Amino acid sequence: MVIKEVLIAVSQQSVFLAEARIRGCIVCSKHANVFFETVLDEVTGRSEPASYVLPSPALCPICDAPITETTLVEVPPRRHR
Repeated sequence: MVIKEVLIAVSQQSVFLAEARIRGCIVCSKHANVFFETVLDEVTGRSEPASYVLPSPALCPICDAPITETTLVEVPPRRHR
């Protein structure tokens, strides 16, 4: 079985949307346990694994640390309706 990796160039707008969904990063939060690329999956609507290329690193909304695709971040718990 051959697995093809999908590479997506993310827009700056998508980076901003993903930044808005996080509460902190591995630098400032002991609850950072989700890779930033998982947040990008949600923002881009991807249901299959993908790798991302950011136009520039995202910034943590709490400590301004740079965030790349593989940085662990904290996300708020999901609310089920």
